[in-house]
Amino acid sequence: IDVRLTGWKVGLDMIREKPLTGVGFGMFRYKFIEKAVTSSDIEYKMRLDAHNLYIQTGAEMGLINVLLLLILMLWTFNYFGTARSNFLEKGDMLLAEISGAMQISLLVYLLGGIFISYLQLQIFWILIPLAVVLRQLSMKEA
Repeated sequence: IDVRLTGWKVGLDMIREKPLTGVGFGMFRYKFIEKAVTSSDIEYKMRLDAHNLYIQTGAEMGLINVLLLLILMLWTFNYFGTARSNFLEKGDMLLAEISGAMQISLLVYLLGGIFISYLQLQIFWILIPLAVVLRQLSMKEA
């Protein structure tokens, strides 16, 4: 737990230092070790991730990009919900349940992001187009 909290603290410091641009995509681990070596406050002298999707994204890409990421996540969540509602209205229980399951998967991903940095996982980037496809399919006339 201490490692995680250290990652969060250093990540928040990085956000405070460069709130708009961040330190650069994929650079968190390198900036962490740089800070760890030059600071006596950090006892972990190894490359670490932030262990928080939102803090790491903010530290690497700035707060505007965190906001854009959250908007994308909410938009995707909403699309799954719309698709589920539309499928339920049509009586297509299979696709309604698939849409609901994808919505739950996204929710688990978002909650898990509080404790681990995993924006690079393909599942998130697969869920986005899947939400679009399911919503479009749900809007087609039978």
